[in-house]
Amino acid sequence: MYIKNDISTASPNKGATNGSVAPKSQKKVAQRVAQKMEHKVEHGELKRALSSRQLQLIAIGGTIGTSLFLGTSKTISLAGPSIIIDYLIAGVVVFLTMRVLGEMLISDLRFRSFRDLVTHYLGPWGGFITGWMYWAFWIVTGMQDSVAVSVYLEDYFPNMPRWLPGFAVVLVIFLLNSVAVNVFGEMEFWLSLIKIVAIVTLILVGLVMVFSGQHFVYQTVDAAGATSSTELQSTFSNLFEFGFFGHGATGFLLGFQMAFLAYTGVEVIGTTAAEVKDPKVTLPRAINSIPLRISIFYIGTVFVILCAVPWNTITSLHGSPFVNMFTTIGIPAAGIIMTFVLITAAVSGANSGLYSTSRMLFGLSIDGHAPEVFGKTSKSQVPQIALAFGFLVIALPVLLVTIFNSNPMDAFMIFASWSTGCILCVWILVLISYFVYVKRHSDLHYASTFKAPFGRTSAGICLCFLGFIVVIMFFDTVPRLGILLALLSLGILLTLYYFKVRKVEHLEFE
Repeated sequence: MYIKNDISTASPNKGATNGSVAPKSQKKVAQRVAQKMEHKVEHGELKRALSSRQLQLIAIGGTIGTSLFLGTSKTISLAGPSIIIDYLIAGVVVFLTMRVLGEMLISDLRFRSFRDLVTHYLGPWGGFITGWMYWAFWIVTGMQDSVAVSVYLEDYFPNMPRWLPGFAVVLVIFLLNSVAVNVFGEMEFWLSLIKIVAIVTLILVGLVMVFSGQHFVYQTVDAAGATSSTELQSTFSNLFEFGFFGHGATGFLLGFQMAFLAYTGVEVIGTTAAEVKDPKVTLPRAINSIPLRISIFYIGTVFVILCAVPWNTITSLHGSPFVNMFTTIGIPAAGIIMTFVLITAAVSGANSGLYSTSRMLFGLSIDGHAPEVFGKTSKSQVPQIALAFGFLVIALPVLLVTIFNSNPMDAFMIFASWSTGCILCVWILVLISYFVYVKRHSDLHYASTFKAPFGRTSAGICLCFLGFIVVIMFFDTVPRLGILLALLSLGILLTLYYFKVRKVEHLEFE
């Protein structure tokens, strides 16, 4: 198969150094590895049931979520229309990072996910940290998406318990994911399709408003309760008339965090390698479609909204700028429809999250980095116990936060920043792995049919950008809390690995 125990090359006269194990425990460890391999063959294989059509929409569903639909309000309030540049730069970095990931995945189809390639190139510690940090990323993202449903519905159902919408979302997607992987793929296909249709419609409506120069009345209420009205117009000049850089260079730089987070989720492509049909064709096709999605779904959407409605009229941190746009121009029915779309986006994001956490936990179990029970699959070849564990970990904080927190939006922003810190760690390890890959397997790199543009230069630029994101997150209160929570998570994992996992078992690719 594709994994082995490295103790076969260990000297019998050496102790537990440099990842080896003590001689007296070699026999025991070898037996455990053999048991795991036997378990994997009999019970642990995943099924290649995802089609190219489903993979394309899974990638879109994982990317287009609440970070765009809800988190954009925070970014607009900081950066103003310069958010477009934030999205453009972050989008280029994301695409180059995915090309780096794609080259490594296709170089050896034994890689089940990007966690496997990090294990291969950086060692077992890298795979352990990557797997668990990515699991934490999607767990926190699931919390974020579930809380977002409460934010969306708060104005429509003020008396409804805040915990109910989020918990219901997590429960439904858990039950559907439990059936089979193709059920997940089909569900994600249609959820993502709803988002795509809605975004394209919003862009078309916005363009009609701009080119027709639609006038509308914008009302504000001051501290004394007095109402004032201002007549505004949909026009391209709205990008500059009220200040292109909302709050100067500081706001522009701080906007990069949410712009980057909006794209995260696209790397879910890298977790489907073991379940996708014809990966040499479908993986490159999915990755190469990223620039088009970036152009239309992010930059295009935000551009149209900021032209249709001045940015300083839709910066409410209570809800989504997508809904606020329609309510500002006096189309409440459209706002209700968009709210439905936003809930769909949240369900889709949570759906991708629960899928990703179960597959990552499954892989961690197979490699001895998580309890063996998570490596068991159901009759339909779904890692059912790993899936159930993810459901419980997502649902519990959602219940607690929405019950005790007076403002769900605050919880959303904390979860968003926390998940940003987790995924930054994962992407940094993937990029570092690329340098090792090029050095160790230069023949594979130069012969690759899906080579990353500019190779190590692109990887270096992306690595610097991610480091920049980490630094700027310390300059804002909530992002600082999020990055500190991520660093705490990383510290706990490193401690667990050093004292528990490192001395027990090390697996790597042949």
